[in-house]
Amino acid sequence: MCLTGTLSLAYFIHNCVVTIMQGNRHQENNVRDLTISYFLVAATYIPIGVLFYTTFPLPKYCVVDNFLDNFPPHEVVLAVVRGFLFFQILTVYPLLGFFIRNQLFTYFLGAGHQFRLWRVGLLNTVLISLSVMVAILYPNIGFIISDACD
Repeated sequence: MCLTGTLSLAYFIHNCVVTIMQGNRHQENNVRDLTISYFLVAATYIPIGVLFYTTFPLPKYCVVDNFLDNFPPHEVVLAVVRGFLFFQILTVYPLLGFFIRNQLFTYFLGAGHQFRLWRVGLLNTVLISLSVMVAILYPNIGFIISDACD
């Protein structure tokens, strides 16, 4: 059961990609566009992760799951990075909400469903409530999506 969190996240992202690609005007470019996007993501994340891991001054078991907790808390750069992280969350969370809404409504209501305002509001309230409850009750979310088998 080591990688169940990572695999379920990968499955969810696959469904999100399918949702995005279905809306393309030129379906013949889907393979090319998806290949470019995966390459750009890998070219962004892999060098940063490798550089951080190889230059980390303490023993490697000291690396914590929250990337920002590896740095001293009173750094000015850290405040700027937290601002960028807030902006990322502010822009990505509505996208994830759209993907979840699209998948749930399609599953329960069928492919030709209408986004009724009360349904969207109810689902958004449930999603935000669940997210806040998980953040309050289980703040070590990195353990769920890690490959730790302890």
